[in-house]
Amino acid sequence: MGFSRNRAAYHRWSITRHARASYHQATIEMADMDSQDYSSHKDLRPSSIHQSEETVSKVLEAIAGFTNPFEMENKDNLYCLSSGAPAPSDIEQDLLQADRVGKEAHETFVQE
Repeated sequence: MGFSRNRAAYHRWSITRHARASYHQATIEMADMDSQDYSSHKDLRPSSIHQSEETVSKVLEAIAGFTNPFEMENKDNLYCLSSGAPAPSDIEQDLLQADRVGKEAHETFVQE
């Protein structure tokens, strides 16, 4: 800890890094711990695969439960995409005029 503040120590560490890596690899091989078998990866375990499939199924179920904004019965109202409920008329008007009101507020701010 803190060796990187010592320039000489950092320099020695940088120069010998490749040697330490080869010693580490040789030790792993001597202990027969070097595994090229990808089944040891956690994501490839049967339990993890099962859990991932369940999660994907739940996501697909949730997406299927959303309201399709292009298939609404009354196309004259604004709808909340997450709930599918129509927006109240006062909020609808506020949202429809937000661009114009924002531009007017910007112009007022710039002029004043």
